[in-house]
Amino acid sequence: MQRIQAIDGLRAIAMTMVFLQHCGLMPFGWMGVWVFYVISGYVVCKSFHKQMLREPEDPAGVVRHFMFRRATRIWPVYFLYVIVSALAFYLFTGVINWGELIALFGFVYNWEMIFDFAGPGVEWPGYGHLWTISVEQQFYLIFPLIYFLFIHHRATFRGALLILLLSPAIRFAMGFWAHEGGADDGLSAFLVYASTFGHVDAFLFGALLARHQDRILSWEGGEKNIWLAALSVSAVYCLAQILTKAVVLKRQGIAQMQDVVSGILYGQLQEVFVYYVPVFLGLAVIVSILKGSWFTRPLAWGPMVWIGQISYGAYVFHIAAIYVLTLIMPFENVRDLGIVGRFAFFLLAYGLTLGAAECSYRMFETRFSRLRMSVVR
Repeated sequence: MQRIQAIDGLRAIAMTMVFLQHCGLMPFGWMGVWVFYVISGYVVCKSFHKQMLREPEDPAGVVRHFMFRRATRIWPVYFLYVIVSALAFYLFTGVINWGELIALFGFVYNWEMIFDFAGPGVEWPGYGHLWTISVEQQFYLIFPLIYFLFIHHRATFRGALLILLLSPAIRFAMGFWAHEGGADDGLSAFLVYASTFGHVDAFLFGALLARHQDRILSWEGGEKNIWLAALSVSAVYCLAQILTKAVVLKRQGIAQMQDVVSGILYGQLQEVFVYYVPVFLGLAVIVSILKGSWFTRPLAWGPMVWIGQISYGAYVFHIAAIYVLTLIMPFENVRDLGIVGRFAFFLLAYGLTLGAAECSYRMFETRFSRLRMSVVR
C-alpha cells in the first residue's frame, strides 16, 4: 500500500505527545498511544483488504503474508532493544529478571505489568513503555479473525458495531472487577489502561474507516459531521467529568479539572469513555487527511514525514534516552525541573532519540524492509 505522507506526520505527533508526557510536559500525552492504535487499525485493514481483493481464493496465504509483514516490521528493533537493554542492565547490576524477559519476548508484557505474574525482581525502567507493543501484537494476532467475521462482508458490519459497543462494557467490567477485588483507583485504572480486550474498538474504528473509506469520503458533509461528532464526544465527556467532580466529589476551583484526561482515570465512568477522546479525534484527523483538507497539509511537511517514518524506533528508544540522560545529569527525575528545564531536557533527549532512530532505520530496519518487499505477493 502506498504510504500517505500526512499519516506519517500524524505518527510523528502521536510519538511526540508520548515523549512530552514522559518529560513531564504534557500530562495527556498518553493519548498519542490511542492515536497510534487508530492509525494501526486503518493501515493494517487497508493493506489486508487490498490483498484479499487481489487473492480472494487464498485467504490462508493472505493471513500468512500479513503475519510475516507485521513480524518483520515490529520484531527486529523491538528484540534488539530488549536484548541489548537486558545485557546492559546485567553488566551494571548483575541482575536479570527472566520472568520479565519471557513476558517481553512473548508479547504479554501488558498483562505482566497488570498482574506481576513474573514475580518480584529488579526491573529496568526502560521497558515500561513496551506494554503498548504487546497490545499491538495481540491485536495483529486476532485481526484476521475479526476481519473475516465482521469486516470483510458488508452484511457483517453490524457485528463490528457490536464490538464497538462491547468494548466500553468490557472496560467497565474490568475496572469494576479490579476495584471490587480490592485494587485501588490507580491499579484499577491501569488494568483498563493496559488491557487488550478493552481497546479493540480503537483499532476497529481505524479498520472500519479503511474498509468503508470510499463510502465515507463520498458522503456529502461527512468530514464535517465526523469532526462534529469527535468534538462533541470530547466536549461532553470533559464537561460531564468536570460537573461530576464538582457536584459528587465536591471539588472546587482548579481541582475540578484534575483527573479528567490525565492522572488517575478511574471512577465516574472515566475508564469507560475517556479513550473515545483521542480515538474520535484521531479518526477525524485521518478522514481530513484522506480528504486532503488544507489544515492537514503541514503533516506532510518533510521533517514531519521523516519523524513519522522513524517514529516506531523513536518510540522504542525514547525511554532509554530519557533514563540515561537522567543518570549523567545532576538530578534524579526530570519532573524535579521547572518547565524551562524540562523543555530543554526534552529537546536534548528528543534529538538523541531521533538520531538513534534514524541510524536504526537506515542501517538496520531497512534490511528487513527489503526482505518484506522481496516476498510481496
